[in-house]
Formats: sequence, structure tokens, C-alpha cells
Amino acid sequence: MAQIYGQRLSSDFAARVAPLGCPWEEDLFLALTASFVSASIAGIATAEVLHGNTFKVEHLTSPRVNLGTRGCEICDLLVISHHAATRSVRATFLQAKRDSSATCPGKFDANAVQWSLLHTRAPLTGAARSFKPPPPPDLLQAALLPSIGSFGVFYRAPTGYDMWYGSADLIDLVSPPVIRKKQPSGVARYVGGQGVRVQRGGSDVPYANSLLEFGDHLSDGEIGSPQDIRRPDGRWLAGRLTALVNTGSVLAPGALRALTGGSAGVGASEPAPTTGGPTTLIVRCEGAPRTRG
Repeated sequence: MAQIYGQRLSSDFAARVAPLGCPWEEDLFLALTASFVSASIAGIATAEVLHGNTFKVEHLTSPRVNLGTRGCEICDLLVISHHAATRSVRATFLQAKRDSSATCPGKFDANAVQWSLLHTRAPLTGAARSFKPPPPPDLLQAALLPSIGSFGVFYRAPTGYDMWYGSADLIDLVSPPVIRKKQPSGVARYVGGQGVRVQRGGSDVPYANSLLEFGDHLSDGEIGSPQDIRRPDGRWLAGRLTALVNTGSVLAPGALRALTGGSAGVGASEPAPTTGGPTTLIVRCEGAPRTRG
């Protein structure tokens, strides 16, 4: 039954981008966020998109990028999936990119600073003042799985535009970064495998070659890193969900209860609302997740 959500997501996205001709990356992203909501189906998966701010953070770039401390957006979309049956929550900070080729997974132009941040899960050394409280330095490092960071790459498929998804740790730079339009840019590609991977006591699906697959894996609880209120990333996410509850989100209360429930004695007080967070997608899934963690 979960496969229905992937089919609906793919079909809705295709219908939205078909009239656009040669759409810009922003057009594809807006179509994607709208399709997540339109694909909702009672009893299987329901989605809500809550618009936020540019989530800009700083980190010391990796030796391969070697640009010192730089700032960048941590994501275009914070993707949260909540499985009601098991009260489990997953999350990934997803960067959206566009590949002009018809290859999947193909090479794409990546912001080298963003790649450095998500690929290495570097400690955060600063954040925009609009974020209160600021995210913990180990927001990415503390996550159970490296799919806390990811890329969604739009590409031209035979029937129109589609998107492939890849965990950031398995996306590599294949060319040295160069400065383009005042931004460090490098060619990146997916270098990992397919199927479920298991590590550190958890599991995920690090790659999906289409929105149909991505929607299925998302609703099956296989996308992103499992969240735990006892870890810094889980605690931060609880604060973000608290802020969304306070602004009237429909799905955030259930995800927040799942994340904070059963943690007596660990952060017993309500998490402080995290203001100024990124645009957030919450998907409530009714079935039990396939994977562990």
C-alpha cells in the first residue's frame, strides 16, 4: 500500500512540470513541495510543507575544498517522516540541485561548501542570528546515520523531469572546486550502491533513482537518519517541531509526541522552540517502517 504514495508523488510532479518547458531549479523545487502535499492519501501517508527561512550555518571546509571557514545553507528542505504505528521519526537535510543531462544518477554542479558540510558532517562553527537557540555544533555529527544530509537532483527523464535522491556521504566531488558567480562550485556524482544498508545499529536506503522510488522509501521509513531525543540532532529537531506546533502545524504535534515520548528522565522539560528554521516537510505514515533504527 505504501507504494501508492510514490506513484501519486511521481505523477503529480510530472503533471506540474510538464507545462514549464525548460524549468529552473527553483521551479522544480516548488513543484516538488506542492506534490508532496497533493500526493497525500488517507490511511497511507499525509504530508504538510511549512515554509521557513534560509538556514545558513558555518563550518571549516574539508581539505579537498580548502576554503577555510565558510557559510552556506544546510538544506533547501528538512524532510521529516513520522510513522504513527511505531512512533518513530526520521529526518534528513536535503539540498536540491538540477542536472541538465538525462543520466541517472548523473553528474551535477554542487556548491562545494554545501558538499563539504553534508558529505563530512562537519561541526558547525556558527549560524545566522535568526536561529534561536543556535543549532548545536554536532547537529550533523551526532546523527546515527550519515543520511542526516542528502541531495535531491532533478534530471530530464524520457517522460519529463524526475528526481534522484542520494545520501550525502555517498556523493563525491569529481573535480576540484572553482569559483563561479562568486560561489565555489564542483562537479559531483553518486558513488554508492543501492538497496538497504545497515550500520551503527540502524539502516536506511541511501539512493533512489526516481520520485516514485523516493516516495515509496520515504513512506516505508527508509529515508534519513532515525531521530532520538537523547542525541543533539533529535533534541534540535524537537525544538523545531515545537516551534511548528506553536505556529499551527497539523502534523508536527504527532511527530513531536513520537520523538519525545518514552524518554523519561532524559530532557524531561519541553524543548525550547527553535525559531528561524528551514522549510520543513512532515510526512505522517500509517504503516510500520520496513527498516531498523
